[in-house]
Amino acid sequence: MDIEQELDELREEKAKQQRIQQRLAQIRQDQKEFRESGIKKSRKIRRGKRSRSVENDLENAPPPASSDIITLEDDSDNKNDFNKRRDRDLLLSDSEEEGDEKKASNNSINGDPPESEPVLRCNKLIYASRTHSQLEQFVKELQKTNFKPRVLTLGSRQMLCVNEEVRELGEGKLINDKCNELLSSSGKNTEDGKRPKLECEVPKSGCGCSYAKGDAIEELSDAILAVDEDEKFVGQARGISQLVKLGRQRHGCPYYASKTALGLSQLILVPYNILLHKRTRQAWNLDLSGNVIIVDEAHNLLQTLASIHTVELSNNQLDVCCQCLSDYMEHFQDRLSFRNLRNVKQLHCLAYSMYQFLGSISREKGSSTDGTVINMAHFFAQLGDAINIDLCRLLSYLENSQLCRKLRNFRLRYRPQVTIYNPNLAPVNITPLYQLRDFIEALTSRSEDARIVIDRTNIRDPRLRFILLNPAEKLRDIVNECRSLILLGGTMRPVDQLMDAFKRVCKIPQQRIKVFSCGHVIGPKQLLAISIGKGPDDKPLSLNFANRDSESVLRSLAQSFINLIRQIPNGVVAFFPSYAFLGTFIRSIRSSGHFAQLERRKEIFIETRAGKEETSIWPTFCRAAVTQRGALLMAVVGGKLSEGINFSDELGRCVLMVGVPYPNRQSAELQERMKVK
Repeated sequence: MDIEQELDELREEKAKQQRIQQRLAQIRQDQKEFRESGIKKSRKIRRGKRSRSVENDLENAPPPASSDIITLEDDSDNKNDFNKRRDRDLLLSDSEEEGDEKKASNNSINGDPPESEPVLRCNKLIYASRTHSQLEQFVKELQKTNFKPRVLTLGSRQMLCVNEEVRELGEGKLINDKCNELLSSSGKNTEDGKRPKLECEVPKSGCGCSYAKGDAIEELSDAILAVDEDEKFVGQARGISQLVKLGRQRHGCPYYASKTALGLSQLILVPYNILLHKRTRQAWNLDLSGNVIIVDEAHNLLQTLASIHTVELSNNQLDVCCQCLSDYMEHFQDRLSFRNLRNVKQLHCLAYSMYQFLGSISREKGSSTDGTVINMAHFFAQLGDAINIDLCRLLSYLENSQLCRKLRNFRLRYRPQVTIYNPNLAPVNITPLYQLRDFIEALTSRSEDARIVIDRTNIRDPRLRFILLNPAEKLRDIVNECRSLILLGGTMRPVDQLMDAFKRVCKIPQQRIKVFSCGHVIGPKQLLAISIGKGPDDKPLSLNFANRDSESVLRSLAQSFINLIRQIPNGVVAFFPSYAFLGTFIRSIRSSGHFAQLERRKEIFIETRAGKEETSIWPTFCRAAVTQRGALLMAVVGGKLSEGINFSDELGRCVLMVGVPYPNRQSAELQERMKVK
């Protein structure tokens, strides 16, 4: 009897649910019909107004001649309305003004959504190296071991993005802005219009990017942490290329999945620029406290710190910035709010002041091309009225308003109407506003060792370069936060400069610093070092700075290459002191015919400044080097192919070192650095 009563109650409950569903369906249908009727009514009203307006115009118009043709054209108001609607994405809105303190406090330098602390964390081993190819190599070696930690490789959006529409932009800053633009399109679907949070919270389904969906990112995060569909631990370390492949397979964003997986990862692989740049660390929410940090190839640690915090801005870039800002203000002068207009004017004033300063430098006669170094006070004194601008507030405005992206889109849309003094010197796809923003960020850093270098190497396009004379101060936060810092390198000595940085700048006592050194894995019988002082023509191979443009020296060097590679199988690597000297050598051997002779014996690969070697030249060289013909790789000391690359076995049967990469003693920047005690 009790069972029958329960069945009756279930039937009544089911019938009640069905009635509720039917009622909801009826309400939705009524709402739909109401909206459709309202739309039809409004359309009818607009058509009536439009027809009456046309009739009135025809009645008031003068009678046309028999041969006249009457044409009805859109009035200027309609055209203006259309232009305003089209330019809506380029216009700075009131919500993007500098008074929006809530956004200013949440946004980071890379424009990332606000961060939230993950619920779970674990102690980490953070391994840093210079390039992603070195990290990929580390991953391959780790896969050969029995260790199965939860491994995560961090990279920029440029490296991890799987959205082809965004990847086509190519430039990292443009990819960052486009990603943030797609994320912000989900603002209507998130609470209070805020952009989605990271780590514990992921982008919601309303996001404009199809890969930034919450469920897909969470699933991809589990896969990164080596958990498969059956929840079984796989334990396979993954590099950047494997993360991108996994992201495409699972249709999830590897960039945000990496941020979600960061808290529970045990071994973090990072490039230098993420670890050594404080604001980039903050953007990734990479906490160093209590963790162990290993820096590989650490012999160039201080030079890398200096390079990461160096920003250049050329005269031509400032020229384009001024013109774009001027045209933007002219186009939107009646639609910009007071605060937005004030900020854009201040940015224009700052850019124009620096442009005038560099212009006066380029007109000076007898100035040294080695450059001039001035302190920050002297530099700001040259900016005139721009010295009164609050750079910190202006930088915050640039980050929150997305002005750089809007100016770039404005320039692309109205390029035929925008007059640019030197259109060939600034590619249309990369606005110099990004470089100006980076320069302003550098100027806001409160460093006593900051200097401005005025570079006159190209007198037609002088440059401003922000540098740090003593980059060791940027190590202080890392050393103080981490549990232990381990510096590795095959050529760490001399270590005097590093030891001075730790003791004097970072205030580390001597007893806390431990030094360990061991022998090389290559025995004396496996290594042959030969110094070649003369070429086949018996002329001295004097490769100092004064003789590097000598045709006789370059021809003798080329003939030496030909004679050597004739006897060496497989892969040969030649390192040059600089890109400039490598370019001079290549031009010389092409004109003299030696390039063709080299190419007949080995396939030739040349490193360039473009930075695409890791994805194109290096894998192709590896395949060619193991063949019977072999390959010759010409690279640069200090370039991406000179450090951390494993030239094992057939890849490097011989290494040719062309000259010694001594710095230019006449450089004003070098002389200023030597004054630092």
